Amino acid sequence: TCCNVGSDQALSLGDLARRVATIVAPQKRVVIEREPVPGCAGARYVPDIARAAALGLRVETPLEVAIALTADFLRRV
Repeated sequence: TCCNVGSDQALSLGDLARRVATIVAPQKRVVIEREPVPGCAGARYVPDIARAAALGLRVETPLEVAIALTADFLRRV
């Protein structure tokens, strides 16, 4: 059985958009309408995966691989 547990690594939406673009459409440019104010930390979501870890689940697929696999699946749908 495959489960999407997520990861406990902090990642901004801008960082995620850039990673997706690099893998899926490297010729496209990601435009961020508003960057965080210098000196202020931007909003980041870091899930707590402690319960999943307690059940023996762990992060096995790096984000870049998951993006590529998802893009490949969606191209075939």
